[in-house]
Amino acid sequence: MSMSTKVFAQQSLANFERLTEEIQRRQERVATGVEVNKTSDAPLDAVKVSAADQRLRAVERYLGNIQQAETRLNLTDSALESVSDIMTRLNELAIRAASDTLTAEDKNAIRLEAQGQREALVGIANSRDLNDQALFGGYSTENEAFVTNEDGSVVFAGDSGTQTIPVSGTLRVPLGLNGADAFQQVVTENGKISVFDAVDSFINALAFEDEFATTGSAETSADIAFVADTTPQNWSVRIEGPDGGVQDISFTIVSGNAEAAYDAINEVAASTGVSAVLSDDGRTVSLSASGSFTLSNIEIEGIPTAGGPPSYFMELTDDEGVTSRIAPSAQSLSSQITLLTRASDSIALNRAVVGSRLNQVEQMDAVMTEREIFLAEDISNLRDADIQQTILELQELLTNRDAARQAYSLVTQRSLFDYIS
Repeated sequence: MSMSTKVFAQQSLANFERLTEEIQRRQERVATGVEVNKTSDAPLDAVKVSAADQRLRAVERYLGNIQQAETRLNLTDSALESVSDIMTRLNELAIRAASDTLTAEDKNAIRLEAQGQREALVGIANSRDLNDQALFGGYSTENEAFVTNEDGSVVFAGDSGTQTIPVSGTLRVPLGLNGADAFQQVVTENGKISVFDAVDSFINALAFEDEFATTGSAETSADIAFVADTTPQNWSVRIEGPDGGVQDISFTIVSGNAEAAYDAINEVAASTGVSAVLSDDGRTVSLSASGSFTLSNIEIEGIPTAGGPPSYFMELTDDEGVTSRIAPSAQSLSSQITLLTRASDSIALNRAVVGSRLNQVEQMDAVMTEREIFLAEDISNLRDADIQQTILELQELLTNRDAARQAYSLVTQRSLFDYIS
């Protein structure tokens, strides 16, 4: 079939344009190293690349969050480790202070060191992270997590919230502990107290050891009175009589009214050998026995620590007229060992919690790092050009283009006279 010159020219130009586009596409691939530079190059592959790229960006964000979580949790663990070291030292001091061989000067030196350790403890509790946010402040990160009141007590000024951060599409991990969870979970028989309360108790016990005893005794008689709250308080006292009979009694005291104590003492008089007589005003109980007796182990509801000085106590005037102030057993130095040990255990438990969260974050780090590698490989397989193959295709297209140009030039230069001559 014959073809006109016009049609031949149009088809040749269309072929040249197609070859030029293919050449440009190969040249762009060689220059960028990317197989799909425009969606029109390969629509299906472009959609796959876009989806995989979005997943990769999400994984990279999670990895950034994981790094932030690791940093903050490590700071929290480091702070709690320092607290643990302080509590260990305070336990050592409490054991030493409980020795009967120490002088008053020795105990004063221990008290001064304990006060220094307390200051360090408050400083650690107010630690800040790399962004200058309160490490233990919960959601309240601008101000200090703990403040010191006018009476010297340390209180939590943050909130009970715990910051979290997403480390995957379905998992958020806490960034640490708030101050209430970290420092205010020391369990005692009278409820929970703070680590600072336990340390203050030790310091108070040292400071007022000479002014308050935790055991009182008399030869055959004594008068006792109670310094108590204006609201009802449950008290318990151990009585050891002259014949070795021991009984723990319990009673309720209100504003120093001793009638309930008088009744409780007489209820066990047969086993202790100690009887009681109540004064006319109901505020003093006179005790008598056939020999020496002892009152000890005073426990007062809501008083788990040593006071500075104690607010509630028993006054005992023995048969020689000597008055002693008998404080709750929480005031004794031996009780401080138990209290500080519980505080240490609380910190150790919190470190375990932080450690478990760190393990969780590290596991997610491994998962997300592996996922990042897989997604990067998928994107590379879809998007990256095979440079060697692309260069071969480019050379072939250039050769075809040059040959087509030569053929077109040769044909278009001929005239009718070339064919009839």
